[in-house]
Amino acid sequence: MLGASEQLRKLTITVKQLLDRSEKHIREWDGILHNSTTNAPNAPEDATNHGHRALSRYRKHGEKRDLERSIAEFERALNTCLPNNPCRAAAQSNLATAKFILCRVDDTNASYEIPLGLYREALAARPVGHADRPSTLIQLAAVYLARFEKQGDEFDGARVEASLHEAMELSSTDCHENRAVSFMLQLYAGHRVGPTSGQSSVDPHSSSRLTDEDPWSSSAALLKQFEQYGDLADLERGIGLLQKLVGSVSVWEEGYHVGLGNLGAALLWRFEHVGELSDLEDATSTLREAVDLTPDGHPDKPSRLNNLGSSFITRFKRLGELSDLEHAILTLREAADLTPDGHPDKESSLNNLGNSFRARFKRLGELSDLEHAILTLREAVDVTPDGHLHKPSGLNNLGLSFRARFGCLGELSDLEHAISTLREAVDLTPDGHPHKPSYLNNLGNSIRARFKRLGELSDLEHAISTLREAIDLTPHGHPDKPSRLNNLGLSFRARFERLGELSDLEHAISTHREAVDLAPHGHPDKPGGLNNLGLSFIIRFERLGELSDLEHAIPTLREAVDLTPHGHPDKPSHLNILGNSFRARFGCLGELSDLEHAISTHREAVDLTPHGHHDNPRGLNNLGNSFIARFERLGELSDLEYAISTLREAVDLTPDGHPHKPSYLNNLGNSIRARFECLGELSDLEHAISTLREAVDLIPLVHPHKPGMLNNLGLSFITRFERLGELSDLEHAISTLREAVDLTPDGHLHKPSCLNNLGLSFITRFERLGELSDLEHAISTYREAVDLTPHGHPHKPTMLNNLGKPFITRFERLGELSDLEHAISILREAVDLTPDGHPDKPSRLNNLGLSFITRFERLGEPSDLEDAISLYSHSASVPIGPISIRFRASRNWILCARHMHHPSLLRAYSIAMNLFPQLAWIGLSLTHRYAELKRGADVVREAAAAALDSGFPELAVEWLEQGHSIVWGELLQLRSSYDQLSSAHPDHARRLRELSSALDDASATREKSLSTLESTDDAMQRATQTLEQEANRHRTLAIERDKLLQEIRRLPGFKRFLLPKDFPQLRASTHSGPVVMLNAAETRCDALILLADVDHVIHVPLPNFNLHRSVGLQNMLGRLLGHARATPFDDRKGRAATRDAGSWETLLSTLFNGVIKPVLDALAFSTVGDLSRIFWCPTGPFVFLPIHAAGLYGTQYSSPGHKVSDFVVSSYVPTLSILAQSNCRVAHSNDLRLLLVGQ
Repeated sequence: MLGASEQLRKLTITVKQLLDRSEKHIREWDGILHNSTTNAPNAPEDATNHGHRALSRYRKHGEKRDLERSIAEFERALNTCLPNNPCRAAAQSNLATAKFILCRVDDTNASYEIPLGLYREALAARPVGHADRPSTLIQLAAVYLARFEKQGDEFDGARVEASLHEAMELSSTDCHENRAVSFMLQLYAGHRVGPTSGQSSVDPHSSSRLTDEDPWSSSAALLKQFEQYGDLADLERGIGLLQKLVGSVSVWEEGYHVGLGNLGAALLWRFEHVGELSDLEDATSTLREAVDLTPDGHPDKPSRLNNLGSSFITRFKRLGELSDLEHAILTLREAADLTPDGHPDKESSLNNLGNSFRARFKRLGELSDLEHAILTLREAVDVTPDGHLHKPSGLNNLGLSFRARFGCLGELSDLEHAISTLREAVDLTPDGHPHKPSYLNNLGNSIRARFKRLGELSDLEHAISTLREAIDLTPHGHPDKPSRLNNLGLSFRARFERLGELSDLEHAISTHREAVDLAPHGHPDKPGGLNNLGLSFIIRFERLGELSDLEHAIPTLREAVDLTPHGHPDKPSHLNILGNSFRARFGCLGELSDLEHAISTHREAVDLTPHGHHDNPRGLNNLGNSFIARFERLGELSDLEYAISTLREAVDLTPDGHPHKPSYLNNLGNSIRARFECLGELSDLEHAISTLREAVDLIPLVHPHKPGMLNNLGLSFITRFERLGELSDLEHAISTLREAVDLTPDGHLHKPSCLNNLGLSFITRFERLGELSDLEHAISTYREAVDLTPHGHPHKPTMLNNLGKPFITRFERLGELSDLEHAISILREAVDLTPDGHPDKPSRLNNLGLSFITRFERLGEPSDLEDAISLYSHSASVPIGPISIRFRASRNWILCARHMHHPSLLRAYSIAMNLFPQLAWIGLSLTHRYAELKRGADVVREAAAAALDSGFPELAVEWLEQGHSIVWGELLQLRSSYDQLSSAHPDHARRLRELSSALDDASATREKSLSTLESTDDAMQRATQTLEQEANRHRTLAIERDKLLQEIRRLPGFKRFLLPKDFPQLRASTHSGPVVMLNAAETRCDALILLADVDHVIHVPLPNFNLHRSVGLQNMLGRLLGHARATPFDDRKGRAATRDAGSWETLLSTLFNGVIKPVLDALAFSTVGDLSRIFWCPTGPFVFLPIHAAGLYGTQYSSPGHKVSDFVVSSYVPTLSILAQSNCRVAHSNDLRLLLVGQ
């Protein structure tokens, strides 16, 4: 018998022969390597060649540094070889060989696991029929033999025999592999019986002996070894034996049933470790046959049902078919029911049944399934004795269920139970156990979930270290490796979001990319890995603003969606992230198609999520955010209303204590604030602040989202200060925004936004108090926000715009021209970086225009005024952006054009007149609409005056009518019969009448509610809720009516249905008598006369009258009426009090001489004969003056011809449209009605 040293020498020679063959084989693969890897210097083929040369030097000279160099080169080759590349197995074998030699040199035991793991992975990639499978089996056997020599573990010996026997079966008798097998079998036999091994002969029940004597027991032993040690070689050997055995016996033999059951279980194991779908299908069909052939009452029936149920649940996880999950639950419930209490298989069937309930909860969201899962899994743990092999598995499953319930209900106690249970599972699992990495992975995820809830950084660090350990213990090629890498990537991303360190985000991306690369096509974790990789690209885009990241994200996320089968529980989640990426690209490029894709994708995610599912609020939240984005782009109030209702539903469906509740409240509060900014309803602002305050109060202080929520709350305080002027709101804003900045770490992607809003609060306080220090703080804060925002980031223009404005303010305060020049250059950059079609473009154009106007006022350069007009006209003319901003731009344009008599003046007025009705939208309360009309009323008067200056009296009439019809005309429309529409399109007319009537009622009800608020707290709360409901209904009705009107205007012949009338239509309403429109502007005063039989306007200038004089008469009238009300009767003398007749005479005579007499003269009215009827249509201050009573009073004027009543019968009409409809009604009615009005 050979001595130990001689045996080892021969073993080294044999391994050298195998290495030489492997080196030759590598050269044969050079072409594949070259075509499947990069041309970089560290390509696999280069590293492999360097490794072999170093190993050859080691063999020749024995220098350990050469061996270490060969290991480093082989590791480099393996790391640069793609996961699915044919060269990878060869690279693993090379590295394993060098590592094995190092084990022999260092003479250590623990390091044998490294070459064993590498050889096992290489063997898994070389199935039966592969040319290198025999040599890999021999190499694997050599390592087992070496460890058997050191430790004497009988299982290592069994693996030596199993590997060598398979290699012998696969090799021809005269090849050198067969000779190597023979040599190693002799060597193993010597170790087994010789004095140098120190071990007795192999147990008669070992797999090597059973292979010849009892193949059924041998296969079972191999499977048991695999279950205990996780060696794929044992599993492959066992499956091969079972397939031969099952094929060699009759279906009616008992062994056939047993073999089928074991074969099905083994195939299921192989699928779980290798991921081949064919193994799963074969396992399911094999186990189904085994169950069908097992009679009721047979003792193996429950275990076979249990295995069949496991295959169904595994197939559901892979393919997402709900029918598989239902089959799993039915089968596993039967298995559990058939297994008596105390039976050792009871815990297994309960475990699998509990896992199936949890899977159905994840798919359908029914909380009852999760409760069943927890009860079942707790029972499984309770019936499993301490020290049992499956105790850690049961604890792991129970911990996962607790974590799932935490995700649904947000109860922190569930998360604590999950962590403690999973930690116990890890502690009970010995090192080296194949399930240890899985349990560590689940524990790490749960600790990360606690970090997300409580914000404790120590939890995140613990999660990362735990997940890293799970990955380190997971062998290369393991099917769960991608999933565990994904979880580690998520933890890196969470740390980036907390600390803002870009290196963490880069680690997240590289880790997610590795997870994707390791998951072959069809792997169940492939879509999830792609989804996480895409999301990380989005986050890096938000941090750095690089569009390339966004372009990488969208196809990656689209692939994730495409690879996720319909019905899979993760499909809605992946759709949600894809929708978010479309919305992010819209925010960057402004392409409306991206926003439409976002909405449709989010809507699909919501539609695919069952009602009541715990993920439903998340989908609703994302959908609501996309509607907000479309509202901000297009200004459609219907989008804003839909966003608010969707976000409110998300909040209502989220239980208190849920970790996402604050985020949903935050988004709802922002949307309600957006509605306030659009419509100006103060109740919306109060509601927004209370909602945002609740979000802030619910989120922990150290939570990474806390600063963003404080930022939004502070911005709302500024908004309320601007509306109400309460300085306390401004102080709250500054303290809240300062806290947001302080809580945001340097480098965090939201830091610039928080600084930006803090700067806004400083500039707002400066405008209120005038403290120069506030202005300096604002500039420095804004500048820091700009500096922290990278070039190309979509928020960069916003930051620049806000920085530019306070420079204008400082110039106005200190007069330093350099400040103004800074403002212009900064604001110009903001405009240039804002893409056309962006909703903020009008505002930024407006601000830049202001800077040019300011410089014009200082330097007087006409070119600055020209530039301002160009900018204001662009701002006012774009079809997107807030109406209030665009209307303000049109007014600025008017002021500039009027100053320099610019030819664009009439166009500026035309755009202002088109925007004006939108300021006083019918969906607002009447109080709010009248306030808006009051703020913009002068535009109508001045527009008419400009039209008259340019010689267009008909245009002046149209604009006056349009301005005065905004409220009067729409109120009349709400009560119209729409006869023409009824005859042509009765359904449209009926719907319009119903909506108009409901809107009329809603408006009246809302005004009544506003006037009857009670003062008690409960009553106030009820009244506030009622007001909100009424306001929502009012707006909804207005939106529906607007949409219906757009539909009607697309019908033939109804293109201008209920739109402002042109002059010919207006003139047609005057057949009952002349209509006189009176207009007073800053520069002129005019009367415009319309006659039915005259095709043009009779323009009567009133040179002795102007706006200032008409306002003076209005004020005089107010004083006279106030005096009359104060002393209506002389109580002391019992007679009426005397009036200041001179004042009355002055008022009426001034009105008669300056306004009425020129009109009567133009119409050539006389006092002879029947009096003519005239319709006065006053505007502005004329509305409040007694035109019908104008005249010269006193005894000297008693003869006819000195008062308006001597010439005409006066009537008043607010708009010409009302006169037209009145004439129409008179024509159809013979009823005589009388209206008396007293003052």
